[in-house]
Amino acid sequence: MHPNVDLIVNAVGIDTRTCKKWISVLETSGIIYLLQPYMAKISKRIIKAPKIYFLDTGLCSYLCKWPNAEMLENCAMSGAFFETFVVSEMIKNAYAHNLDPHSFLFYYRDIDQKEVDLIYAEQGKIYPIEIKKGVAPNKPTKNSSVLKKYDQDIQPGLVIDTCDKIRPINKEAWTYPVYILGF
Repeated sequence: MHPNVDLIVNAVGIDTRTCKKWISVLETSGIIYLLQPYMAKISKRIIKAPKIYFLDTGLCSYLCKWPNAEMLENCAMSGAFFETFVVSEMIKNAYAHNLDPHSFLFYYRDIDQKEVDLIYAEQGKIYPIEIKKGVAPNKPTKNSSVLKKYDQDIQPGLVIDTCDKIRPINKEAWTYPVYILGF
């Protein structure tokens, strides 16, 4: 499955076949990762296209012409870049432990724009993961409840942010510092 190639085709001015080949080359070479949607029970309301993440955030910042950390920290895309960094670190960590992240890491988004950044699925249980730049983000678990309608075994999740230690937010989630992702 490929992301919405029409957007890429129109923006770049290439044909669909070429775009799909380029995406395949980028994925195979480890430059990008296609995060698949979580679809335990198929619904017409679920977005079924994968999300594209760069696995090399240095290359991503260079291509976006962010010349330094200060500009990256303060630009309009800093939250998206932070999410890209976290997802790429989780994927690289899985590969480092000889695990296939395609078997347990997903995302959720529906047509009502309800989204869960990551879903860790294991042995019939799902753990929602939100990625928020900053400390103590406002309403960090607001979309986790959307998963309840699928009658799945939903476990307490994580909110990965720039906090200093692991601590409970509520019954649904714990904060998790980004700095300990690779450990």
